[in-house]
Amino acid sequence: MDTITALQTASSSKDPGVQAALLKLLEKQAELASLQMDELQETRGKRAEAIRIAKVMQEGTIADEKKKAIAVKNHQAGCDHRKPAPSHESAIAGQRDHQGVAHFICQYCAQEWTGGELPLSLRIPGDRLGGPQI
Repeated sequence: MDTITALQTASSSKDPGVQAALLKLLEKQAELASLQMDELQETRGKRAEAIRIAKVMQEGTIADEKKKAIAVKNHQAGCDHRKPAPSHESAIAGQRDHQGVAHFICQYCAQEWTGGELPLSLRIPGDRLGGPQI
């Protein structure tokens, strides 16, 4: 006999003990359903809070990265890409890639140039450029 048939049989019974047991069972089921609903709402609340916190942290990280990028640009704009006195020679280092394209970087501010973008005044001799020689 399955549960539904048993409940139907019990509900049609005139025995007060069966009726009381059935009423108690229904109350327990209602209580369980209420507890499950409360637990579900609590889980949803925790998930929503976790999502809110993650979003706030992400926004903070994005703001920090933007501040860092601005600071790096300002530092690079103020750099003359030259070694200090007395030599005042270029502080640029470079490397050729597998296609022979030269990549240059300032050793002080890490500004990068590719190919012919590097100003002539900062160029370095070809023998100081790493990678395959052309």
